[in-house]
Amino acid sequence: MIRKTIIVVLTVLAVGTLLLWAVALPWTLVYQNQGNDTGIHRGVLFAYWGMPWTVKGWYFSRASTAGLTHVSIWWPMITQTGGFSSRLSGVFVPLFWVALLTGIYPTIACIRGPLRRWRRRRKGLCLNCGYDLTGNESGVCPECGEAV
Repeated sequence: MIRKTIIVVLTVLAVGTLLLWAVALPWTLVYQNQGNDTGIHRGVLFAYWGMPWTVKGWYFSRASTAGLTHVSIWWPMITQTGGFSSRLSGVFVPLFWVALLTGIYPTIACIRGPLRRWRRRRKGLCLNCGYDLTGNESGVCPECGEAV
């Protein structure tokens, strides 16, 4: 039951993140708070710290090519630069990668079960427990009691 819950939660998270990434490509949404900026710019989730010139508040607009031009929408990165009497550091994670990484386990889990049953059926094994049913004529698996 817990495994199925984890699969459902990760699937919803992956699909939601992928949709957010697709919708956020042309937009910028930033929350600035005393030198710490967090937001989404062109589908990239980012966090900056060490910017003494920012003010507190929300910023929302169409994404332009100005600002954060060094950020790739495909590859995660970490930056550190000096200047303005403090270090400017940032972490950038494209939402595409978050969606991809959260979607790997549900995809494997959904493929694994049918593939296992197909292999067991082809080899003449019990579909439930994998017991070899060669020569069994009763129609019931002697190991687990499952109808064959």
